[in-house]
Formats: sequence, structure tokens, C-alpha cells
Amino acid sequence: MVYDRIQKVNQIQMRIIDNTNDYMRKIHSAILILSEMVDDLIDNNSENIQDKLNQISQFEREGEDMKNYLFDELATPDLFLRRGDFMRLVITINQIVDKIEGTAYRVKRCKNWKINDKVGAQVKKIMETLIKQIRITKEMIFTLTQNPKETLKRVKNVYALEQDIDKLRRDLMEELFDLDIDTKTLMQARDLLDGLENISNLSENVADATRIIAVGRRGAP
Repeated sequence: MVYDRIQKVNQIQMRIIDNTNDYMRKIHSAILILSEMVDDLIDNNSENIQDKLNQISQFEREGEDMKNYLFDELATPDLFLRRGDFMRLVITINQIVDKIEGTAYRVKRCKNWKINDKVGAQVKKIMETLIKQIRITKEMIFTLTQNPKETLKRVKNVYALEQDIDKLRRDLMEELFDLDIDTKTLMQARDLLDGLENISNLSENVADATRIIAVGRRGAP
């Protein structure tokens, strides 16, 4: 009887993880579109920025629906171990898609910023590192259903990439302060970089939440 109960709980957890994987796939798609917006900004091509912003906003709306669906799943009357840990994970993932949309609006506000080649290369490096971090975050959650030890390895990778992005952002801000650009443009550029850094920080928070679940699942049948 007890074993059957544990098995039922694990089945519920697996279903939640599978649905969370679907959520992370949407976030990965959204960050790729944000990267395209950043490339357009660097290339001084604002023609498609609004369309891409609309796509990201659609992902945000779909993400809100997925969050509510997952919360309904988590509210199952069956005994559900680690319910709070899964809710924390879902909430933090939802914050990522919100921040991606907010950062997309910041890209739009920067459309008059004429970016030189050196700064453009640094911005692209941040974006490439962020895409890698989101991809590993997606893989990290996926491995929860297969091998929690692999999950914990990816958690460490997410942490390391967050530190890389912090350094890249600091170096770029020093570069921007040395440039002869107006205060308004500097503030808009800083807000954009802050948005990218915040996405990275939230990915680290997702890694924290996933780590707690992975440690618990290592002992699960």
C-alpha cells in the first residue's frame, strides 16, 4: 500500500516535470527571438523588431496559461511530496518569460542607439552566453525524469554561466562609460544589459529550485 502510494506520487511528479519541460521549450524559443532582436539592433535594422516583440509577448501569454495549468496540477488532492519545491520552480520559470518580454521592450527603446563594432561584439557575446545558459537550464529540467545526477551537473554549469554573464556585463558597462554617448542612450543601454543580466540571474534561481527537487528525486524509487 505504501509502495503504491509512493509510485502514484512519482507518477504525478513525472507529469509535472514533463509539462515543465514544455514550458522551458517555450522559454528557449523566446530567448532565441530576443537574440534576433538584439542582432537587429546591432545591425541598425528596426524593421522587424515590433513583429518579434509581438512573438515574445505571445510566448508570455502562453506561459501564463501554462503556469496556471501547472498550479492546477500541483493542487491535486492526492498526497504530493515536494509540492512547494515544484511551485517555486514553476513561479521562477514564469518570471524568466516575463523578464524576456520586458527586455524585448528595452531593445525596442534602444532602436536609435548606433552601436559600434566593438560594443556590438560584446553584446553578442552576452547574448550567446545567455542562450547557452537557457539551453542548459532546459536540459537540466529534462534530466530530472532520467538521471538526477546529470541534473546536478547541469546546475553547476548554469551557475558558472551566470558568473560569466556578470563579468561580460561589467566589462561592457566600463566600455560604454568611456564612449562619447548621450546620457539617455547610456541609460537605455544600461537598462537593456540589466535585463539580460536579470534573465541570467533568474536562470540561476531556476537551477536552485531544480537542485532541491533533484536531491529529493535521487532517493525516489
